[in-house]
Amino acid sequence: MFAPDRPVFDEESLVLANQHTQSAASDLAVMLQDNQLAMIVGTATGNNATGPTGMTPFRLPRSGLMVSLPTEYFERPRPEKGEAVQPDYWVENSAADIQAGRDAAFDKALELLAPR
Repeated sequence: MFAPDRPVFDEESLVLANQHTQSAASDLAVMLQDNQLAMIVGTATGNNATGPTGMTPFRLPRSGLMVSLPTEYFERPRPEKGEAVQPDYWVENSAADIQAGRDAAFDKALELLAPR
């Protein structure tokens, strides 16, 4: 049973993601997005939200080669949103951002979280 006076987080949550967001981080981002617990800021993640996962390595009996096959299939909570993880706010660094050492997605996140 939960204590009725327990602290409850009810602020906005944002996830920064880009093509380097992979594996478990991408799965977490899509679960937060699809369950409306957070918005994603940045670019598409590096892997799909729906697809095979849970690789199990084994050795082929004749050749002795090590291979792995997926043992599970992950489907995103809201399959109608498609296989690719798309951000709620698409933000990528420009050449000027990179030269200046700025992170455009982080700046957008700060803008979205600023008091209104």
